[in-house]
Amino acid sequence: MKRSNKYILSGIFFIALLNLALAQSDDILEIPSIRMGEVKYGGFKLRSNQKIHIDAMGAGADHLPREIENYQNDPSGMFVYAWIINAQTRDFVWQMRVDNTKKESRHGYDRRFNDDIQLPAGEYEVYFTAQEPYNINFQDGFFSLGRLLDKLLRGKDGYDDFDNNWKLTIENIDEDLLKLFDDMIYTMYLAPGIGLAANQVGALKRVIVVDLDPRKEGRNPCVLVNPEIVLREGRVTSEESCLSVVDYSAEVSRNAQVKVKGSDRHGKPLDIEAEGLLAICLQHEIDHLNGT
Repeated sequence: MKRSNKYILSGIFFIALLNLALAQSDDILEIPSIRMGEVKYGGFKLRSNQKIHIDAMGAGADHLPREIENYQNDPSGMFVYAWIINAQTRDFVWQMRVDNTKKESRHGYDRRFNDDIQLPAGEYEVYFTAQEPYNINFQDGFFSLGRLLDKLLRGKDGYDDFDNNWKLTIENIDEDLLKLFDDMIYTMYLAPGIGLAANQVGALKRVIVVDLDPRKEGRNPCVLVNPEIVLREGRVTSEESCLSVVDYSAEVSRNAQVKVKGSDRHGKPLDIEAEGLLAICLQHEIDHLNGT
């Protein structure tokens, strides 16, 4: 790549083929640990109706006094739990509850879901949260006396010894969407390039990644999901190179400034007003998504 007069805006061809092969195989989504006060997010895709296996460790209680029950974060009594929603309909398709989990320890609140569920083809969002319970249940042995004293003295830090227990694994999925984002970023840097579209690595998703400074010490990748150019202004001509077309570059005329809307890797809306190289890169990658 000669950055003085051209910009490489895609990944290397053989890496694209490798990523395509990996995307065809079964994948696993993992959230290995969570701490009090956190909410973690993941996502996956199913290409057909199929069973997925969920192994999730959370925390909750199956016998809460009435005066305490309303203070729990989840009405069923769970305060560390996961749930899955359909990304298109926003409907809940699964959630950890007291009645579908089993108590894992004689003392304490650890509860486990370890079973298969059937889901139709589609895209799904996964959430995992751990929220401090407001009250302490003395009936069911929430803590031993030592842990109770530790809790009173240290506040929520008293839960630290539970952190490694709380985790989530989902198996038999076709594609971990967050892993796709990371794989695209890795491929872009390996090229090296400054932009990549999902369909260049065999993933038929409206996703692009961009980083105008791919050096290790300055990396700041941007993931843009469902990008759409909503405003165009001016014209500029520059030399572009795309390794999807090997050993070829050309003068390309594009808009000098663009405004792009989309969302980030966690679904948060993004509005990007770009000019110069960033505007060129965004237009190049969105053209890929549009088949040009």
